[in-house]
Amino acid sequence: TALPISYIDGITLDGAFLWKKTIGPIWQRPGHDNGPWHYWSDDGLGFYEYLVLCEVLDAEPVWVINNGLSVTQEVPTADIQPWVQDALDSIEFANGLSTSYWGSIRADMGHEAPFNMTYMAIGNENCGHKNYVGNYIAFYEAIKEKYSYMNLIANCDLSHSTPSAMTDIWDYHIYTTEDDFINSIYHWDTYNRSFPKVFNSEYAVNQNAGLGNLIAAVGEAAWMTGNS
Repeated sequence: TALPISYIDGITLDGAFLWKKTIGPIWQRPGHDNGPWHYWSDDGLGFYEYLVLCEVLDAEPVWVINNGLSVTQEVPTADIQPWVQDALDSIEFANGLSTSYWGSIRADMGHEAPFNMTYMAIGNENCGHKNYVGNYIAFYEAIKEKYSYMNLIANCDLSHSTPSAMTDIWDYHIYTTEDDFINSIYHWDTYNRSFPKVFNSEYAVNQNAGLGNLIAAVGEAAWMTGNS
């Protein structure tokens, strides 16, 4: 079975996107090996720069935090607290007053006002990993306790899984053929509106399309009509 890979996870946890190593003077950032995509990232585009970019574009930032899982390694839920604290620190960096510890570091980088980030995903494509649900619950409870306004995004609908967990929003990814997209434009019409909201953050024709062609674009456009 092919394992999902992503920039935030890394092949190992050493190669994960660790936000604290991506802030401060660019020349002091250590960078990291972006194993999933086979290149070295100098992290000149770090957490702070992503937040600034969203502000310039007038776009809502969606912060995806590593929840102690990589492609080949997992932090057991019993040992996840340092990773949870790291997530809490990241929210303070983005949203804290300039008098807070992490907010003052943001201010020193040139942005005294908070970014007012309200969306955060706990992991990326991690459902099915042994420790995902346990880790997710630890993150969810700690973040909601301190930052109740945060909209937290799960990697699947955990409200109807076993074991179950509170789910504000869940993230749906789909990569398929143009025909599948065209035939699935009514996919969400029967979705129970009392269930958690769905964030369809990734979708693309990645079969029979080469490097991209018109029919692939039409397929993706058809799928988008069903998402509105």
